[in-house]
Amino acid sequence: MTGNTGAAECFYRRCREEIDREPETARFRALAVEAARRESEILEKRGEFPAAQELLEQALETHGDKLLSRERAKLYNDMAWIQYRLGEFDRSWEHCLLVHRLLDEKRDPAEIAQSYNLMGTINWNRSKYEDAVLCYKRCLALREECGDEIGIASTYNNLGLVYRSLGAYAEALACFAKSMEIKKRHENLPGLAAAHLNQALVYLEVEKYRDAERSCATAAHLAETIGNQQLLAEAWGTMGEIQYLQGNGEKAAACYEKDLDLCDRTKSIRERAVVLRKLGELRLAAGDAADAARYLGEARALNRLIGSRLEAVLLSLLEGRMLISQGRVEDGRFKLESGSLELALLGRTNAAAGVAAELGSLSLAEGNEPLAREYLLRSLSAVGESEHVPLPVRLLRESVEKRSPLCRGQIVSDTDRFHALCRLTAMVRAARGTAEIESLVVDAALRITGMERSALLRKTDGRDAFRIAAASGDFAASGTLADRRILAVLAVALRLGYPLDTTRSTVPEGKVPPEFLAERPRILCVPLRLGGETTAFLYLDSSREGERTGDGDHSLLVAFCQEAALALERALLYERIEGFEQSRFEAGASVARTGKRAGFQDVIGSSAPMRHLYGLLDGIKDMDTTVLLTGSNGTGKDLIARTIHYRGPRAEKPFVSLNCAAISAELLESELFGHERGAFTGAHKLRIGHFESANGGTIFLNEIGDMPLALQPKLLHVLENRTFYRVGGSHLISTNVRIITATNKDLLSLVREGRFREDLYYRVNVFPIRIPDLRERVEDIEPLALHFLATFCRLYGMPVKKISPEAMARLVAYDWPGNVRELENIVNRTIIATRRETILPEDLPDAIAKRREIVRAEERATLEQTIDELVERVELTAADPILPRVEGMIVSKVVEKIGDKTKAAALLGISKPTVYSKLKKYGKTGKP
Repeated sequence: MTGNTGAAECFYRRCREEIDREPETARFRALAVEAARRESEILEKRGEFPAAQELLEQALETHGDKLLSRERAKLYNDMAWIQYRLGEFDRSWEHCLLVHRLLDEKRDPAEIAQSYNLMGTINWNRSKYEDAVLCYKRCLALREECGDEIGIASTYNNLGLVYRSLGAYAEALACFAKSMEIKKRHENLPGLAAAHLNQALVYLEVEKYRDAERSCATAAHLAETIGNQQLLAEAWGTMGEIQYLQGNGEKAAACYEKDLDLCDRTKSIRERAVVLRKLGELRLAAGDAADAARYLGEARALNRLIGSRLEAVLLSLLEGRMLISQGRVEDGRFKLESGSLELALLGRTNAAAGVAAELGSLSLAEGNEPLAREYLLRSLSAVGESEHVPLPVRLLRESVEKRSPLCRGQIVSDTDRFHALCRLTAMVRAARGTAEIESLVVDAALRITGMERSALLRKTDGRDAFRIAAASGDFAASGTLADRRILAVLAVALRLGYPLDTTRSTVPEGKVPPEFLAERPRILCVPLRLGGETTAFLYLDSSREGERTGDGDHSLLVAFCQEAALALERALLYERIEGFEQSRFEAGASVARTGKRAGFQDVIGSSAPMRHLYGLLDGIKDMDTTVLLTGSNGTGKDLIARTIHYRGPRAEKPFVSLNCAAISAELLESELFGHERGAFTGAHKLRIGHFESANGGTIFLNEIGDMPLALQPKLLHVLENRTFYRVGGSHLISTNVRIITATNKDLLSLVREGRFREDLYYRVNVFPIRIPDLRERVEDIEPLALHFLATFCRLYGMPVKKISPEAMARLVAYDWPGNVRELENIVNRTIIATRRETILPEDLPDAIAKRREIVRAEERATLEQTIDELVERVELTAADPILPRVEGMIVSKVVEKIGDKTKAAALLGISKPTVYSKLKKYGKTGKP
């Protein structure tokens, strides 16, 4: 406790040895195991992993079969952590699973959380980032439940590592900051050292080398202070990488050697494999291919033991660079191409972009500028909207721009024009959305023509007017074009059907005011055809006189405008489809709610179970919580979901419903998340998914218990992170939706059977609401039947029919296995089949109509015998009539036996008010 780990180790060892000498060892077994665990922890912190593992194995062998499950699970957790440190991921994972088999999450949340934490770390090392996030978030929830602040800090640290791997640097730094805040409060030096080291890794990736060096030095100092050799080794390895990226080869080599020396002491295979690969990169950069090949071979041999997919890709990239340095360019290029693809599949998009840029630089050095542009476009697409563009991508972009200037004075030859056109085309292709394309077109056109101002003018719908979509110079930034002189120029260009250039041709007299032509001697106006019609113009002019536009410059502008028109047309089409999909879903939601918003007035029933349900719904009306609706088929879960939505804070936003059981597993993912064009066979166009169309509103996932197991992790990811990818897409989409789910199955049983993910179960089961069966709310059968009767009569345009008391009694007495839906269907069918104004018992289906007859037939014999016996034994007098007494007793006894006045009324063949009247009049004695 005072920090003297050596003395602590000595005491723990003496404790174990003395217990071993005790004649009754069993009395002290728990103490011996705890001493072994504590001693193992000290050895692990010193990096002596084999010794720590041996100690735990010995404890398991000696005491394991006599320990309680909880104590064995703790040993398995400790063993799993050490095996992870030794790179034995498979064995570590197996021991984690043993912990889950031995313990229950509710009784032992702390140990289960530790197991989840390690499983997340193993997934992270195997580049299974989504699974890692799930494990860490489950661990975080358990540790928050336990109030384990140190554990929470550790999990935040690990979650930050995953976010860093995914390129989400802001989220990573936020996680590390939360971790460090807790660790500082508790003076947890080991955890603080790990957080500083991870912070350094993020700074390293975003090229903040000073911050990275400072954080790394702090981590190394803390690790050395507490004697954590493993963490110290990782800190030296990171410091070496910082020096390497800053061009300090000798300092980097010294740091790597210190890392290797510490790996020899700790026997850490994983860290040794990483540092050997880094040494290989360093030696290759220094021109020593032989040494690099040696390090590559050693690192690859170690990684086979670890099974890290990411390390395998990085080693393959190193091999590719070695092949290129040896002149085997094609073989090396193939390795880099494969590596870039693998990194993208692993979610390391920034790293994939860097490799693509490396290939682009290689193509540029070979003089293949078009291919270099393709790689630049690929790398920019991979980076997407990331907050950091990797250095190789930035360098490639600068190199390409230097080779392909866009300023008019620098474009003097056909080669220059070709390069400029390639660059312009790449820029337009990389632009996202009509606004970005329009802005890019006016700026680029202004540069390559040397004009003073430019504007992209779009025709307004149904009018001969134009709006300014984008502008540069002294044009208004937006609004309707009011300058009649420019409108006259547009009219001439429209009539011509090809670009108007006043330096190459004369404007017909009278078409454009001469004073305007004198004021603006250089005018360029290019018609743009969108959707087969000329609906836009690129307009440029200048007040300065200039030489005649050459054929080459004119062709460059026309070719650029054609590419711009195509890009603009595609963007407009995409937005139109997106709008159509959105309106389609909103229309579907509108139809589904039958022209009005669902509320309590749409839910029929005043029974006790329904009043309880109303109380639950009223309690969450102002909340945005996730709701799970349970109950049998036909109970009205869909209506309750709509009621929750339209009484909640998202009532003005879309309500989108999806039945998971009604769609095949192959199509369900596309329905939920949408798909890109060409994502799979038959995907002829982009499709917006339900999570995207419901943004801001509510998505109702009915029959969630039938969702395919393979799709459940993706749904869980959306529920937790509110982000997803379309099928076949690489653009991360955010969504803000409320989740309501429903099922008629026991989800917990499905979890036990392995057919439903446990973490997803806890994520959707935040506020469960059970919808009662119709048989539990018999009082509501009559009002429901009358409601459906009136609804369908109005629908069919017929006078509202009636239901006879006898028919209603049969409806009330029926069990309704199909619940409210069955009642609705029977009323609908009966209305259609019945010609008369009143529905009689014989109009009802046999299952309902004959049930009552059978009951009465069975009762008739018993009643006759009872009446015979009654008349024979009871004295009959006019002063005390027997009929009222018997009637009162029968009503009272039937109500007492059935326990439900509505059902009792149905069995007695009288109305419910009559039952109340007779009970009040006669009571239990049968006397008034």
